[in-house]
Amino acid sequence: MLNDVLREHMATTPAREEPPPPEPKPIPKTPDSTALTLAEFWLDDVESYLETLAPGSRKGWRQIWRDHIAPVLGELPLDAIRRPEILKIRRKNKPLATATRNAIISKVRKLLDMAAELGHLAEAPRIASEKGLPCKETPAYTAEEIGLLVATARSLSPEHVALVLVMTDTCLRVSEVCALRWGDVDLARGLITVRHNFSGGEPWRPKGKKVKPVGITPDLEAALRDLPRRGSRDHVFVRDETGQRHTRSSIMWRMGQVQSRAGLPVWTPHKFRHSGVTAMADAGADVWTIMAQARHADMKTTLRYVHTRDEEMARRAATVVAKRGTMATKWPPTATIPQNRPAELL
Repeated sequence: MLNDVLREHMATTPAREEPPPPEPKPIPKTPDSTALTLAEFWLDDVESYLETLAPGSRKGWRQIWRDHIAPVLGELPLDAIRRPEILKIRRKNKPLATATRNAIISKVRKLLDMAAELGHLAEAPRIASEKGLPCKETPAYTAEEIGLLVATARSLSPEHVALVLVMTDTCLRVSEVCALRWGDVDLARGLITVRHNFSGGEPWRPKGKKVKPVGITPDLEAALRDLPRRGSRDHVFVRDETGQRHTRSSIMWRMGQVQSRAGLPVWTPHKFRHSGVTAMADAGADVWTIMAQARHADMKTTLRYVHTRDEEMARRAATVVAKRGTMATKWPPTATIPQNRPAELL
């Protein structure tokens, strides 16, 4: 009896059972042997794709593959390249500039998208580019500075004058200037037909793969007429009497001469293209005209080339609005009489 009472008072409440912890989600397993490695995919499919690109683009692709992608991802099966692997290549390239890292990542994204399109992957992973600091505004010469460059070039040689004008007035790329031939120049019609280009130092089609004309200004026409034809080659701009064509480096050197003597910042020849586009916009050319002369396929590209000055644009906007002659520009507004009011209220 006593033992029963003691057992009743000393008994403890049974411990509450805790639910078992949830089982971890299984990690997706990579298929064992059927998937190509990224290196195999490169050899089987990507190399043939690169042959369709310009030589300069081919060289860029192969350099990024060799130096940045292949050492990290080359031996992995395509379906094993997921977030941890992408993070690994991001960490490896962390010391590089944001634009360079994004160029590498964009190539990885393109490779995996191609693999999915060709059926080697069920679905390409989503890979985002990094957001960097806002890009610094690309500089451009003003119309007055372009005039100073032309005047300075006249003190050097007819070739310097023609080079400055062909890059600012027609907005040719430096690689197109190197490849320009007299057969592309029609002074009677005032046109240059852009048919030739150099990419990675090799002859190639114009950028965009389309032959297009650009207009010749009177100043450029006079400069081209003054330009002597030297050597047996048909190139417009040549380095010596043998007719050896210019390279990007030799044109940069000549443009540097002009810029330094004019007391202006020394920028790459591509800034002359930016300056020509901006000068057309400042002169009031519409965007369609600028697109045609710059041979841009997308208006967004043209707008990136136009470097506006905020104060000047604000004044021009006010002038345009004032010319509208609307009620909004008149103060005080002119009193008007409602047409439908009863006669007795008038």
